[in-house]
Amino acid sequence: MLEEPTTPDLEELVRKQVEALDRRDLDGVMSSVAEDTVLDGRGVDGFFEGRAAIRGFLEDWFRAYEELDLELEGAATSAVRLCLLW
Repeated sequence: MLEEPTTPDLEELVRKQVEALDRRDLDGVMSSVAEDTVLDGRGVDGFFEGRAAIRGFLEDWFRAYEELDLELEGAATSAVRLCLLW
């Protein structure tokens, strides 16, 4: 009998996060962010460490943009590239 994989499907996880970002669903975005996550935001303001800092960054980001229209190209490398562009 085959065992179920224990690691998450990273492309699916990123897809769900992008969809949540597109809907401005902050709770949906934060639902898969661990307490010790570090967001590399050197392109905007630096590093954001922990859920509270990341949530604060995203709240500010949502306020700064009237509309969001994010798209994934479908490949895992595109998903990673999108995360790095944050």
